[in-house]
Amino acid sequence: KEKMHSTASMGIIEDCMASVRTLPGVSFSGAWGSEPSVRGGDPRELAVTLDGMYTIFPWHWGGGNSILNPAMIESVKLSNGIFSARYGKASSGLLEATTLKPDFEKPHVNASISTMSADVFAQAPLGKDLGGLLFGTHLTYLEPIFAMYDACGNGSLASMKRPPYIRDFFFKANLKPTSVFDISLIGFYGSDGLTYDDSETEKGLTTKQKMDYDIYQGIAGLNVKYLPTDNLQFHGLLSYNGISENLDMKTNSSGTIKYTDEFMNKYSA
Repeated sequence: KEKMHSTASMGIIEDCMASVRTLPGVSFSGAWGSEPSVRGGDPRELAVTLDGMYTIFPWHWGGGNSILNPAMIESVKLSNGIFSARYGKASSGLLEATTLKPDFEKPHVNASISTMSADVFAQAPLGKDLGGLLFGTHLTYLEPIFAMYDACGNGSLASMKRPPYIRDFFFKANLKPTSVFDISLIGFYGSDGLTYDDSETEKGLTTKQKMDYDIYQGIAGLNVKYLPTDNLQFHGLLSYNGISENLDMKTNSSGTIKYTDEFMNKYSA
């Protein structure tokens, strides 16, 4: 946990993967993307769980950042190839992320702002012996940066009609009606995408390109633990993770071009 707090803030957006990349046995190309390679394995061979729930694709921007925001994560455990057989989907390694447990006694509000993103997370107690709530959001805002870039005379970003964005929302309710009974309800909704619209004219031919891309992810889970004796525990977990991608891409060309050998080589006779 201490290592995560000191390294998760590295990079353009706060991300627990910045801490994971510093662990032994983990390699990282250093280029775009935060998916690590564990012991030389393919990044997709690493299984990632959130409070015990399998995640299908815990990333934003195609792997640029993970959904593991340090504002909602208590700890991260990485197992390099040796872990319980019940994690059958893991191959090169297992990354287990545990979310914060809400404070049962005092309310908290934690807010942070950076060049590209803002986080607001709040904790509300339900009673010292009953439970607590944790909810918050993580948002990026690249619009001012893009506007300032264009205002300086750089028109290369003018075609980005909607800059890349991240919109995450998290909720957790933790109840403990008795000392041996623990219930947690978790919900996560995240989305990211962009809109690109560009047109150019070359040798009498006008080409218009437009791409609108959005990806949505929802995670929900109910975690129940019952400890009737010191040596016996019953644990039930019901979870769901769904992903939806929406890609709309169009290219239109119009104009007048001479029917030459160059035209036939490029567009076919």
